Amino acid sequence: MTNKALEIPSFIVMDVMEKALEIQKQGHHIIHLEIGEPDFPTPQCICQAGIEAIQKGYTHYTHSQGIIELRETICQWYFDKHGVSIEPDQIIITSGTSPALLLIISALLDKGDQIIMSDPHYPCYPNYARFLGAEPLFIKVHEEDA
Repeated sequence: MTNKALEIPSFIVMDVMEKALEIQKQGHHIIHLEIGEPDFPTPQCICQAGIEAIQKGYTHYTHSQGIIELRETICQWYFDKHGVSIEPDQIIITSGTSPALLLIISALLDKGDQIIMSDPHYPCYPNYARFLGAEPLFIKVHEEDA
C-alpha cells in the first residue's frame, strides 16, 4: 500500500458501526445512528421495480453520467420546483453524496489548495481533501447561529 493510502485515517463512522454490530451480536438492542441507513425495510414498490428492471435486462452499464431519462426527469423537477433550466449534460448521477463530493473536489482542488469545511462535518470529507494534497480549513458552525 502507498504511504499516501496509509496516511488516511480510519473512517470513524464505520469504526463505530462495527463496534455497535459486535454489541448487537451479544444480544443487545442497538439503534444505529452512525451511517444513515434506514431502520425500515426497502418499500415493496422499490423491490418490485428492481425485479422488473432486472427481468427487462437493465443489467448493463449506463451512460457515464447516468441514465438519460433520470437526468431529464431531474431537469424537469428543477424547472417545476425552482424555475431553473438545467440540461441533462449538466447532471451526473452518482451512487451517493460521498462519491459525488470526491468527484467535485477532485475536479476543483490542486495539491496545496485550501478548502473551507464546516465543523461539525461528515468525517470522510476532510480525508478526501487531504488525499488530494489539499488542506481543509474548518469553520465552527453552531445551531444558534442558524
